[in-house]
Amino acid sequence: MLNKKAGVLLAVLVIVAAGGATALYALSDRDSNSAYHSEDTTGRLSVYGNANNDDYLDSDDIAVLEAIIANPTEVKDHPLADANQDGTVDQRDIDMVKQMIAGETMEIYVLQQYSGSPETVKIDYPITANVCVAGYEALTIMKAIGAKSAICALSGASGNSFDPILYSDVYDLPKIGGTVWTVDTEQIPEYGVKTIITMDGKSYIPNYDVISAAGVNIVRITAANGLTSLSGIVTLGFLTQHQEAANELIAFYEGIMKTIGEKVNGIGESDRETSLFVTMSNYVEGPLSDYYGSSELAGSNNLADWTDKERQQFKIGDEWLWDEKYQAHFIVHSRALGLGGTVNMQEQWDKYSVYFHDMDAYKNGGYFMLNSALPVVMRIAFMAEQFNPSLFEDGWAEGLLQQYFDTFMDNLRDSGYNVSQGNWVVTAANLKQTGS
Repeated sequence: MLNKKAGVLLAVLVIVAAGGATALYALSDRDSNSAYHSEDTTGRLSVYGNANNDDYLDSDDIAVLEAIIANPTEVKDHPLADANQDGTVDQRDIDMVKQMIAGETMEIYVLQQYSGSPETVKIDYPITANVCVAGYEALTIMKAIGAKSAICALSGASGNSFDPILYSDVYDLPKIGGTVWTVDTEQIPEYGVKTIITMDGKSYIPNYDVISAAGVNIVRITAANGLTSLSGIVTLGFLTQHQEAANELIAFYEGIMKTIGEKVNGIGESDRETSLFVTMSNYVEGPLSDYYGSSELAGSNNLADWTDKERQQFKIGDEWLWDEKYQAHFIVHSRALGLGGTVNMQEQWDKYSVYFHDMDAYKNGGYFMLNSALPVVMRIAFMAEQFNPSLFEDGWAEGLLQQYFDTFMDNLRDSGYNVSQGNWVVTAANLKQTGS
């Protein structure tokens, strides 16, 4: 798989703005078998034993563990060092990490997020079969890193999000839940499910305690919102033994973020376009939300200012969003718009834009719908092009998306899918042009 996708690896320094901080990624020549090596040390590989907090489990982690054993005070800077979670870093952790590097069948510990809070779970490793996936963004990552063969079932389907083109290679798999958020415990034994890979939100697998008690692993990843989704890629790559493909996908995304950063970082704060980001049924995202962060990474200043919750819903008859301080240049509305033109864009527009008709952004043509089928970094690319079109060549984001589909989505590449068939950004102007 590495050879097939080597063309996307980027021999560059990549600068990514994340959460207000700047993280530096550089190539490394220490491993002659890898064309790219991330220098991120934020713990995106959220597996205990990743002692140096980078994206890889390797000999460097063993060296750090040895250093901690020699000087235990060092452990405070290495939160993932205690591989076996017994409260002490010792030779047993080194032995366990060596087993993990070798891909031996064993139980390991993962630090994951659940509804904004960290939790440590014990799971069977490696995850190579008998997987049920709940959540389309998690499903997309599994496909992109080449791990779809491990999937034996999915949670239920929901509306336009389960696109028959994007998911053509898994579309006919058994659905063992009434909704995309749930899995029927009675059907788990029928399909031999051993692991459920799902999203970090509390709406996914609400009966997790019953499922866990039945001996089924539940692995939660961040996949949907901002650059935290990169952690989901790195962690799933390791857990499913598709590290090389995950590394290539990370390299591709970080190259995109480098380009965006170079272009938008030159815009002065006072000259930046302003924005609001809206999800689902008109939830306006605030500073605690990764969606908010993604709009700022794309080069805008988001005007949402509440800090007591991630989002708040705007309904017909409400007036709070009409306040002058929320009159942004752009309103980005994330909607499931499919890939194949089967979704009625005019119907979507009429149903959801009506909430914002009194906003300056709508009146001035700055309201647009963004296809939520896009991976997070691609969403940022499309937003960046909308916010500052003069900084990007026309069709820049679409070109990247075509490269992504051709490189990481086997079923789309093999079918000859062209991104011009899809609806990625819907504005009043292009809706009128298409006559949808």
